[in-house]
Amino acid sequence: MPPNPACSGHGYDVGQRRRFEGGVAPPTMLLGKHAVPLTRSLGETGFYLGATMNKDTREILEALVENIETLKSLNFEGHIREVGLGFEMYRTSNNDWVIEFSSPDNKELQAFLFKFRLFIQKNEPISLFKLRDLMADPGLSNEWKAKVDKALREFDGYYNAYPEDVVELFNNNAPTHGKILDIFLYGGLAHTGLHPKFKHKRQTYKTWTADDFDALVLKQKFVEVVLEVFRLLVYIGAITHEELRKNKT
Repeated sequence: MPPNPACSGHGYDVGQRRRFEGGVAPPTMLLGKHAVPLTRSLGETGFYLGATMNKDTREILEALVENIETLKSLNFEGHIREVGLGFEMYRTSNNDWVIEFSSPDNKELQAFLFKFRLFIQKNEPISLFKLRDLMADPGLSNEWKAKVDKALREFDGYYNAYPEDVVELFNNNAPTHGKILDIFLYGGLAHTGLHPKFKHKRQTYKTWTADDFDALVLKQKFVEVVLEVFRLLVYIGAITHEELRKNKT
């Protein structure tokens, strides 16, 4: 596929995003065009005086916070800020197209995905797709449930939305953010894709990345989606850490 001038630009400007410092969330976190309030308080000061949290629930939430802290310690977002995430396209004096992409170091990306994928795998207890299963626990505060439910609804909206900036690569039949996440994770980057139930994803991944230009554009879109979901995880991790602190056994 020849370069398209309409695709030129600097891609995803992570420099415009505010960082989470010391586990404290900034006032808002953007997910695409949506915004999730990041108020940290779970109520008045003191500890939660309601029912005791289920032991299994506590174990899952502690694992969730622990793994989110591990992701934060990798500073993948900082790495992206350093290397950039975008591309430049220009013509040479010979009228040839030159495209220069910036993308994360493969080792940095693989190290991050090793933990990140746990939050996307639907069979993992700490997965974003499983968190609603904990809502029936009477030991969790209503405020935590409301905040997490709102965050998950924002996630659902983002996951099922279509990224407008890659439409041309798919003849106006672009996949959703969730589809891009799924195909890149299970089709090649975080899994081999050789398991019988994933082979169709491996084939889709190979089809999407057969063209070098398309492959680079889609990989950048994948990283952008990963960063958006990561920011949501940081928020959920912060309010969950506070919930665990207030709801001591």
